[in-house]
Amino acid sequence: MKKVAALALSSLLLAACSESEDGSVGSGGGGATPVAVAGIWNGVVTETDGSQFDLVVGIDRNGETIWSVSDGELSACTTSVSGSTFTCSPSDDYEISGTVDEGVSLTGTVSMNGSELSTFTAAYNAVYDDESSLNKVSDIWSYDDSVNGGSYIETYTIDSEGGIFGSDSEGCSFEGAIEIIDEDYNMYDLTLTASNCDDKDGTYIGKSFLSSESGEDDTLNTYLVGEDFNKQSGLLRQ
Repeated sequence: MKKVAALALSSLLLAACSESEDGSVGSGGGGATPVAVAGIWNGVVTETDGSQFDLVVGIDRNGETIWSVSDGELSACTTSVSGSTFTCSPSDDYEISGTVDEGVSLTGTVSMNGSELSTFTAAYNAVYDDESSLNKVSDIWSYDDSVNGGSYIETYTIDSEGGIFGSDSEGCSFEGAIEIIDEDYNMYDLTLTASNCDDKDGTYIGKSFLSSESGEDDTLNTYLVGEDFNKQSGLLRQ
């Protein structure tokens, strides 16, 4: 695994593997059903200095949320909904909040200790409406950074029961599972345990979904949050 300052995003494809040290898992409070915000959302985060970064948000129908920004930020939280407003708090002092137009858009702000850090807008991506199945993801998947002039490679095998086994060019070994959340929607629960990775050893949890870049369902987008490090990849079907 490796750390990078920013990610290059092409539509839904994460064209890099990255980690950050500042992510954490948290949960929002209770509220109305989060189904209104469920989906895969693509948009832009605008910071107070005018800097803009690509945004990918994945929210399942239980409100479990992955928030990924192309500056390297990756956070997990549980989204709660009241009417057309939603909140999601990756930590006690960090809050993502806004309004949802179901199946259309998310708009809102990101705040730290009550002070606004950025605003965001995101549009619903209909790839979420594709069905999910273990058959679709059972294959060999790989990320090879040589296309970007790097040397990092990671490869995973997903078996027919959702078991994950993998390794990378830095000697890390991975084992975990991918599970269906709702077969009517294109999002999966993901758990991965890293070993032989020094301080990056441990269990990571997150979400995954399929997208089509060069061919149908040829990219497995993974977003994983750990205790001290995060990991996200755009894995290509081999």
